[in-house]
Amino acid sequence: MYVKRVIIENFQSHRYTDLELSPGLNVIVGESDRGKSAILRALRWVFYNEPRGADFVRAGATECRVTVVLDDGTAVTRERSGNRNRYLVRRDGRVSVYEGFGSEVPPAVAAAHGVAKVRLDDDLEVALHLAGQLEAPFLLEQSGSVRARAIGRLYGVHVVDAALRGVLRDVQRLQQEEREVDEEIRRLEARLEEFADLPLLGERLARIASVLQRAEELTARRAALTALAARLGAVREEAARNRDLLGRLEPVAAAEEAVERARQVYRDLVLLRQRREALEQNRRNARVLRGILERTARVHQANQALEGATRARERRAALERASARLRRLEQARREATLVAERTGGVPAAESAVGALADAVARRTLLVEKGRKLADLGERRARGRAYLAERVREQESLAREYAALLSQLKRCPVCFGEVDRATVRRILTELVGGSEIGGQGRGG
Repeated sequence: MYVKRVIIENFQSHRYTDLELSPGLNVIVGESDRGKSAILRALRWVFYNEPRGADFVRAGATECRVTVVLDDGTAVTRERSGNRNRYLVRRDGRVSVYEGFGSEVPPAVAAAHGVAKVRLDDDLEVALHLAGQLEAPFLLEQSGSVRARAIGRLYGVHVVDAALRGVLRDVQRLQQEEREVDEEIRRLEARLEEFADLPLLGERLARIASVLQRAEELTARRAALTALAARLGAVREEAARNRDLLGRLEPVAAAEEAVERARQVYRDLVLLRQRREALEQNRRNARVLRGILERTARVHQANQALEGATRARERRAALERASARLRRLEQARREATLVAERTGGVPAAESAVGALADAVARRTLLVEKGRKLADLGERRARGRAYLAERVREQESLAREYAALLSQLKRCPVCFGEVDRATVRRILTELVGGSEIGGQGRGG
């Protein structure tokens, strides 16, 4: 890869210069101070970002630009103006812009043109591709050490040099540490001479430790005694306060009696509230019972109606028998009529026919009374069912009322005591003397 074309715009003395280069050797000839060296400086500005600043901008211009076109079509452009400092790389129809790179060449730009300084060591970089004016070719103007490092890098000797330098630095560091350790040993030996009487001091320290242990034991006993004395004083103060408190609490017995009386009054109040609630419940139950009594007030009339219905059933049976007899008489009348018609009308037959007519009239009356009797039977059955339901309801309410009386054991009206006999008597009065589900008599 080689540089095929160089375009310089407003760089030092070049307003616009376009150079076409060919592979191999290219020679630029011209008079002095015509810008030959400026071409090399423009290339260094593109490849190495040198020189820095903006002093190379042509006088009277506000910006400069240098473009290097390589043989593969890649174009690298360096631009600089008052507020712009950037690289542009054109390759395969795409343009990449690089700004904010400081004093270094962006790695992507260096990879694009392939011209970069060679690093001979950590602190040494050499430009092997471009030389300045009057510079000797290929490091001949450099010192022997630089040339040696360059040749050593070509053959890989720089690795050995770096290792050697590292070893030398380690040796120097270890020697310095050895000197420091020797100096520290001398200082410690000098200080050890000051402690030649350590055995005597050890014996003294042992005696002092024994004395200190005894002193610590005495100090602990003293602290314990001080704590006991403080506790004794606190106990005495507490005893004095308790005696004073006992003197002030002499009326406690009377207060306790008052509290007990207040509790008894509260219990009585609670009991009265319960009795009042029971009384209200009994009043509601009494109203319910009165309603039941009012609904069952016509029970005797229902019984009378039941008896009348029984008698009506008996009469109905008699009417059915009479109806059967009447049917037989009707059959006999038809037969007699047939006989009378056949015999030309016998006076006896006429009298029999009259008797049969009376019997038919009586039969009609009996059939009507039979229908009324059946209606009375149905009404009687409904009355019995209603009466049984009311009786069951009355018994249920009576049992609830009996349970409440047995639980309270007091009359909800006069608050007098109520025993089992009284409960049975009250139930007997409520239900009219009938036995209620096995509880009206005998509890």
